[in-house]
Amino acid sequence: MKSISLSIEELIYCFYSEGLFEQGMGLKQTYFPDMDDEQFELILQASCRSLLAKNFLNYKLENHRYVLTSDISLIIKSLNYSNHSLKISKFIENGKQDSISLHISENGVYQHNMLYEGQVHQITEISGSELTNVAADYMNIKDKKQDETSELKISLQQTAFENMLTYAEENPMQLQSFLRQFAYNPTLTEDFTRDLIATKGKMNSIMLLAFNEKKEPQLEHILFFVPGIEKTWFINKSEDVYIVSECNKKLLESYFKERLEIFKETV
Repeated sequence: MKSISLSIEELIYCFYSEGLFEQGMGLKQTYFPDMDDEQFELILQASCRSLLAKNFLNYKLENHRYVLTSDISLIIKSLNYSNHSLKISKFIENGKQDSISLHISENGVYQHNMLYEGQVHQITEISGSELTNVAADYMNIKDKKQDETSELKISLQQTAFENMLTYAEENPMQLQSFLRQFAYNPTLTEDFTRDLIATKGKMNSIMLLAFNEKKEPQLEHILFFVPGIEKTWFINKSEDVYIVSECNKKLLESYFKERLEIFKETV
């Protein structure tokens, strides 16, 4: 497994080195909006030296320029364009959100973490078979226990789903009686109600993105998750119905196998 870390300045340099000027300029405008051209040139020069120290650059004598090594070049190209990406987001302390991305490209599968408020990017090459474990570990989704036999299934139309979230945030005392209209397991309904109230209706998510010919991300599907005391709850929209159920690694793996057809051999 190969893992690299790039500062935001180094990542900008890498994009420029690959001719991906739009992506590099976008990062510059986000992180260094007031930097003039002279200052930016100094940043690129410093990044070049730091990438050389990491052995991420080769010097081409014939045109007197530095280029990314082949393996780093593949990583940068995959960050720029992948057939599919999974953006996995969760709420952490103080109501803030954290996220990781899994880029699935012809060059490989890469886990992309942003650290220190995006100042450092950590990219790790993983195998397709590791997708489920990476996602499940990040979302704290466990294997199903052998003695678990009871299950929760709640089916909600769009309006009922929106009402559920409103109850959780604004009128939690009424949430359980509302959900009992749609579920037949009182104990698990109580557990789910307790956990949803604890998050005030805020849900973690996995977004499945595909990229069109213009390399623009298109949302193909989204899953919602409610972290709980004992379980993680899974909310999947099928046609016009939101289905709430208990989540485990096997369920998540089956979802990936169904959705990520082009990687069915490796996932």
